[in-house]
Amino acid sequence: MRPTTAHQMRYAENAIEQCLAENLQCCNGFTGWFIRQSLRNFQMDIAIERTTVERVRDDGDADGGHNLRVVVDLGLIKLGLLIAIRFGHRPALARRAKEAAAQMAASGKVAIAASVWLTTPAAAVEVEGSELGYDQVVTLDAVIKELRDEAACAAYELKRRREFQVEVLEAAARSAAADSAAPAHGRDAFWKGYIALITDRAPALGVEEARLSSDSGRGLLIFDPDTLPRWSFMPAVRMAHHLREGIASILIHDWGEDIEGLASVMQPAMDGTRYHLTLAPGRFPGAKPGVMIVAETPPLDPSGAFEGQRRAALRCVSEIDALRGWFAGRMGVARYWPDFVTPTSATEGPTRVRRDLKLG
Repeated sequence: MRPTTAHQMRYAENAIEQCLAENLQCCNGFTGWFIRQSLRNFQMDIAIERTTVERVRDDGDADGGHNLRVVVDLGLIKLGLLIAIRFGHRPALARRAKEAAAQMAASGKVAIAASVWLTTPAAAVEVEGSELGYDQVVTLDAVIKELRDEAACAAYELKRRREFQVEVLEAAARSAAADSAAPAHGRDAFWKGYIALITDRAPALGVEEARLSSDSGRGLLIFDPDTLPRWSFMPAVRMAHHLREGIASILIHDWGEDIEGLASVMQPAMDGTRYHLTLAPGRFPGAKPGVMIVAETPPLDPSGAFEGQRRAALRCVSEIDALRGWFAGRMGVARYWPDFVTPTSATEGPTRVRRDLKLG
């Protein structure tokens, strides 16, 4: 597992997503080609009557990421694709994408559906067979080649547009390649050691992703959504470890409108702990803020050697697993927390809200 420079990767993934969505929605020739890459056993002639592309949020994604849900109407039948555009392989995301594709087919709205991972060739070869999780892989290089071939046969505005799209996608591919080729300076060894320690000492903490922020070197370890229970009365939650800040967190999306009121009702559940609440930014522009339950851990340096930090890392794992266990055992009281999410009258007295933390 290699930590990624998060902002760089997300920017490149978004650029690819916008380009792909436009071509699937508007260009039947490209859509037919993409179907043949995604549904290798599909034998019918592809005469497209209409294609609809929808950008759907993946609630389990740590960054509030999106997938493309595509429905292609061939007249006699409809085909469905759930496309995840990611430079790195994340098993939990792959599983959710495959489940979403299966739900498309089960709904009866499409006859055939598949989950597709659009990624770089380098990322694809790292994952084999049963570990893939998706139904099919389409590489970014294949998409670039198809658009370049279309540009060679086109004229005027379409030719210029295809050439521009090729430039955009090649820049995104270079961004991914630059990150994967960057000198590790021991950070790979750190993550390998830390993740191995977590797996050995706290197997209930499934690790989904490790990241190293490009601007500050801050490390972020994101745990699999299945690490925490899923309750019908609570929106998506994620658990993470902010290594440099020395903070373990449980993020509850969309619950930050009245953090003081929420803190007042959560206070009894936090008695006997050192846990606090802090605000988190919304998942996307215009979204409600979230709320984090945070616990302090020893700070770690993800760019340094692991062995010299092993003792501190052990304490971190212990604190994180304790936070997980505390949260998992609070279903009885947590079912009353949603009543205090909507802003109400101001509370008085001390609360467990920390306003000095700036965590993403």
